Amino acid sequence: MTGRTVLLALCLVGCGSPNYGAPTTTTTIDLQQTGGFAGPANGQGVRIVGTMATYTNRMVTEQATLMTSDVSAIIRALEEIDFLNLQADYTSCMSEISDLPSVTITAMLTAGSNTVRHYLGCKGGVFDQLAALDQKIFDLSGYTAWVGKR
Repeated sequence: MTGRTVLLALCLVGCGSPNYGAPTTTTTIDLQQTGGFAGPANGQGVRIVGTMATYTNRMVTEQATLMTSDVSAIIRALEEIDFLNLQADYTSCMSEISDLPSVTITAMLTAGSNTVRHYLGCKGGVFDQLAALDQKIFDLSGYTAWVGKR
């Protein structure tokens, strides 16, 4: 193989995948989970601006500084499900389970921004991908560890 052939082959493998960019001071990732059986009292979430995370669980709020590598990993998780190209609303499904919360994720990245709302009572396909994304954001942001100490 010549150098150009190798470069073309590498580009075919990696050039089609989106690049959401590296974290910046203005990178914003916000995940808010609300509703469900306990209603508004069940609210929890994490808002990341740059590397500063603000955790909220019911009425308790705390801030923490994240490592840039953790914010980068969250951006990669958004890339994996092509978040910037998802629809705004995934709250309706055929066999929904009632009384589960809804989640709203907003991401403002170098590559663009999007807000997606989804209902945790819906299962399969994109609903499962979004639920897995929620968990990754909670885990990588340190929220899961923080709430576990409460």
